[in-house]
Amino acid sequence: MLHPLTIMTFVFAGVTMALVAALYAVVARVDRKMDLLLKHSGLDLKDAASREAAELMKQGKKVEAVKLYRETTGVSRAEAKAAVERM
Repeated sequence: MLHPLTIMTFVFAGVTMALVAALYAVVARVDRKMDLLLKHSGLDLKDAASREAAELMKQGKKVEAVKLYRETTGVSRAEAKAAVERM
């Protein structure tokens, strides 16, 4: 026979997994909507990120520029660093 705490752990894990799945679905929906809005507006995130990162580079803030470019575009750290260094 299973200990009551073991049963509670299984129940909690099941609820947690269901909550994670539900949150994942919400984030996926929001992401799709954001993509549609960006496409409809004609905005290019890479261009915007490049402009802002270039401004940070002019101020000598390379680390901040790489972080901003990476967070805005979703590229890897290495890709963001390379893009910022080309500016």
